[in-house]
Amino acid sequence: MFEPYRSFRLVGAAAVGHTLVITFTWDDGADDGTVFLMPFDARDIELDMTDNIAVTTFLSHHLEFTLGGPRESWERARTTPFGPRFSVVRPYGQG
Repeated sequence: MFEPYRSFRLVGAAAVGHTLVITFTWDDGADDGTVFLMPFDARDIELDMTDNIAVTTFLSHHLEFTLGGPRESWERARTTPFGPRFSVVRPYGQG
């Protein structure tokens, strides 16, 4: 199994207006308990936030692009720490 599916652990996902908020951990064998929050502004895409299949498919593709490699490859470039074990990840293509 390739990344992100090997290490990604979904805690939850919620639609808040036009924003998809993904909460996850990353267990690659060296899990330090960090919880990551990744908001995604979905205003510019056609996505029915009430359609679970559409959201799941979008989430899968989005994660492949944003978290497609080892944690070191995306964490330094796109992560802002807000505490010892809490960080916000900027999605690929947004910012």
